[in-house]
Amino acid sequence: MNTSKAAMSHKKGKYRTTLFVTGSVLLLVSAFVISLSYGSVAIPFDQTVRLLVSRCFGLGKVQGISESFSTILTEVRLPRVILAGLVGAALSIAGAAMQGLLKNPLADGSTLGVTAGGALGAVLSIVLGINLPFFPQGGLALMSIAFSFLSLMVILTLSY
Repeated sequence: MNTSKAAMSHKKGKYRTTLFVTGSVLLLVSAFVISLSYGSVAIPFDQTVRLLVSRCFGLGKVQGISESFSTILTEVRLPRVILAGLVGAALSIAGAAMQGLLKNPLADGSTLGVTAGGALGAVLSIVLGINLPFFPQGGLALMSIAFSFLSLMVILTLSY
């Protein structure tokens, strides 16, 4: 009797997990396509979907869709939306790592001074005019990342 209850509970938990993952993926895809549709130049939703399917999978036809819509979608919005998703994923991983490191579900970058270290690196980059020749504003990003990491190492070394 107990094993059947456990099996039903496991099956119910598996169903909920599958439902949650499916819902999350559908929500992500919907937000992705909607964010591609709206901007200073509104591209109709159906045309956005047709362009996206055509460009990414080579399926469907893009006849009757303005070339400017295609350029805006593929050259401007698509890279920005993908980059925003990657940045969000990186920030969530960094937050989870910080919470796991400190064993505190409320921990964030300012808890150990990582945010302040990054801000110091950014200010030094601006004041000293540090730039990378092949990447505009790359010195700012590089100094910010380096000082964030350095401040984290200093704090962890002192606490050890």
